[in-house]
Amino acid sequence: MNQIIAIPQHKARIADRNIRIHYPMPLSNPFQKNERTTDEDIAAAYEAYLRNRLVSGDKLITAEMERIAKFVMDATDKPVGLIGNELEVNVIRKIIMEALNGNQ
Repeated sequence: MNQIIAIPQHKARIADRNIRIHYPMPLSNPFQKNERTTDEDIAAAYEAYLRNRLVSGDKLITAEMERIAKFVMDATDKPVGLIGNELEVNVIRKIIMEALNGNQ
């Protein structure tokens, strides 16, 4: 399996294996840290959002997750780059790995 790496938005380059993380709102990220939330709160909320979108059959989220999983499973030994912050990438990595390990 290939690894999933985080690429900060300011360092992102266009490539076949780089995938931009889509947020639930068109112009803002409601999962941002502020004085009342912790990283754990944000990760839990983002994971719940993604799982809910997958269960409800959201076409965009499902297609992105399938694309990430396809790149993780191919035999190229090249990493998959997710454009976003480390917290979001960790949540997506966790969901993808659970799905792939559950199928084995």
